[in-house]
Amino acid sequence: MLEEIAWEYGMTEASLRFLIRRGIIQEDLTEKNLDFLSDLGKIWQDLAWLKMSLRRRIKSKALREKFIQELDLTKPERYVLNRYLNAKWRLSLDQLSKEVSFYYRLPENVARGIVMKMRRRAYMARYRQKPGKNGQKMPQVERQAATRQGGRRSIEDQLAATRNYFGF
Repeated sequence: MLEEIAWEYGMTEASLRFLIRRGIIQEDLTEKNLDFLSDLGKIWQDLAWLKMSLRRRIKSKALREKFIQELDLTKPERYVLNRYLNAKWRLSLDQLSKEVSFYYRLPENVARGIVMKMRRRAYMARYRQKPGKNGQKMPQVERQAATRQGGRRSIEDQLAATRNYFGF
């Protein structure tokens, strides 16, 4: 029954159970509850409202990005991703998969798959945070070249950057 109601109003069963647990709607749905669900379904399908409310609730852009990045992850996946993103040194795949297996009571092969998947995701997230990405400051030579040629560096600037990098 909840599955049909959830489908009709564009929600999930879990969200309906959440509303029932919080006492927002009753388990035996009345006409008033159905009207409320109809209105709520319309609001939640409006992307402009979602953006506005997310921006207002979470002030920091970094926290909003983290929230969106972790939206589709399970608890073990979030745990592994945060371990990799906050690691000060290299983490062992075997050790981390044993940890996940123990804490979340998962079979070893499932935990290993989660760790491998999240390791790739963490490495990609770190790659995107390197200088020059997402508005971060670029080195001086690259910044001059980017403004001079509309984003393209001249050969002289590329050679200068290469010499600086290799210490010539």
